[in-house]
Amino acid sequence: MSYIGTNKVGKLFFGEHKLGKAYFGEDLVYDSAGGSTVLPYDAKIEFLQSSGTQYINTGIKPTTNFKCEIKAQYVQNNNGFDTMVGCYDGTNYGVALGLQSTSGGNKLYIQFGGGSSYAASSVTSTTALHTFVTQLSNNTLSISVDGTANTATYSGSLPNINLSLFARNKATVGNFTNAKIYYCKIWNGGNLVFDAIPVRVGQVGYMYDRISGNLFGNDGTGSFTLGDDIIPIDFLQATGTQYIDTGINAQSVTRFVVKGYCYPDNGNNTQLLGGTAQGAGTFFGARTNGTTSNWYCMASGSGIGNPTHTSTIDATISSTSSQTGTLTDLANNTSYSFTSFSSGSWGFPNENLLIFGGYSTRRSPNARCYSLQIYTSSGLVRDFIPVRVGQTGYMYDKVSGQLFDNNGTGSFILGNDKTT
Repeated sequence: MSYIGTNKVGKLFFGEHKLGKAYFGEDLVYDSAGGSTVLPYDAKIEFLQSSGTQYINTGIKPTTNFKCEIKAQYVQNNNGFDTMVGCYDGTNYGVALGLQSTSGGNKLYIQFGGGSSYAASSVTSTTALHTFVTQLSNNTLSISVDGTANTATYSGSLPNINLSLFARNKATVGNFTNAKIYYCKIWNGGNLVFDAIPVRVGQVGYMYDRISGNLFGNDGTGSFTLGDDIIPIDFLQATGTQYIDTGINAQSVTRFVVKGYCYPDNGNNTQLLGGTAQGAGTFFGARTNGTTSNWYCMASGSGIGNPTHTSTIDATISSTSSQTGTLTDLANNTSYSFTSFSSGSWGFPNENLLIFGGYSTRRSPNARCYSLQIYTSSGLVRDFIPVRVGQTGYMYDKVSGQLFDNNGTGSFILGNDKTT
């Protein structure tokens, strides 16, 4: 197992330190022992890509209550048994999330324990970018590819050997894969024990485990191909056809804090945050009242502030059942209480909250988002900042360490790169 646990100083970096605080720039933070520490890498990158000879030992052994979530893409099928995450001790088959040639064509699959304990996905688009969730619990084995699940009954024993990425760890590491990994999370016994994202130190690629604070490097030969750097920018600007799915149901939101602006469109109400339904999808945005416009939430009240100027709005939802709450414009500390017209027609959408809205005629033709924090009863669940990878814009979530892509059409207008 190859990892680096030391920290570098004096570099321009972006992300979280081991205490979970996010920051930009040349900065020192302090650990609980009082010593200074900064992140041990130069940049976060979009992915690591193996050519078929590289692999990473995670240091994690699987248990019978196991879960793995990984966003990855096969570049090609090398040998019909290509393993993205796996281990094997020569007797017990262990774990293999991979790509296998079958009579029905190449399919994505998960194997646990004995050779007969495997679940094959119905997804055959094997070289597309997918999010895999594999799980072993209560003797049931499952693989979900982009939300489509297949299950099987588990039998057999698990090896006492570490899981590897890009290959199957065994006496002689094999079943290498030519693939890209965007992130990998592993749970044992219900506890998140490995939460890794791709990074670089100079031009050398690693997976950085956000739990241990260690870098995990190549234990194979050759070098990983590196994705582009993830670069923070001032804002994302939508033109009326772009939006981003936050993955958080609007009815679970207890608070959000958003910095942005949103122009009404020809006298219509427009969304900075919303859902796809015409009525129930109207959540938060710019509302025109005669010749003026204000920030509003739901569909009632006179609103506050000026949505055509950059504002930071803190919204507290008092009750999702009665759909009431308070908006506060942090620039001038003005507030107003809101309530929906009726829970049936203009209520909180029972769907994921969308940045820049989802309903096509309620998307602003000129809206920007500089940051967004979303809270539920569990606390802070999304902490978005705009970034670019190459010239493509994303929202980067500092809570999960993941990029959130445009679910609409066209491209975002990008703000300038942030330097502080």
